[in-house]
Amino acid sequence: MQQWIALTISALITTLLWVVIHESSHILAANQIAPVKDVKLWLYPHRDEDGKFYFARVRWSWDPWPVVSDFSLAMVYLAPKMPDLFATLMFPYGFFLSTPWCYVWYIFWCGGLIDLFIGSLGIRKYSDLRIAAKFLKLNPWTFRIVGLSLSLISAIFGLVNYF
Repeated sequence: MQQWIALTISALITTLLWVVIHESSHILAANQIAPVKDVKLWLYPHRDEDGKFYFARVRWSWDPWPVVSDFSLAMVYLAPKMPDLFATLMFPYGFFLSTPWCYVWYIFWCGGLIDLFIGSLGIRKYSDLRIAAKFLKLNPWTFRIVGLSLSLISAIFGLVNYF
């Protein structure tokens, strides 16, 4: 029972950590275009002023607004996929660790797999995936298939090797 409690608490902490990584990635990418200011970060589920639901979000402003290509804006929305893709590479290596450390490894990198998986669904009209696809003039299914496939392959490969 204590193991399950510890795993649950670890999973919740990891989820919060990956929310911070996700939202911070947007800020870092936007700051590469031009200095950002007035950053507001919501790391919890909420509704905005218009009643739209968000699991978490970040908002910032540029002053003055830079001349930005659609490609650059798409990269701001896709920025969280970089740490997520790194997580897909790292997750399977938990197989090489001894028992207590492999759990820590799997729980931490699983947060990135979950972020990639859920982000690849792109269900909401305002999802990062849909907005990036719009800026790149691509079908959102391009990103969905890649993200869902990579997260599932990494999870299967990592866990099959473990068991």
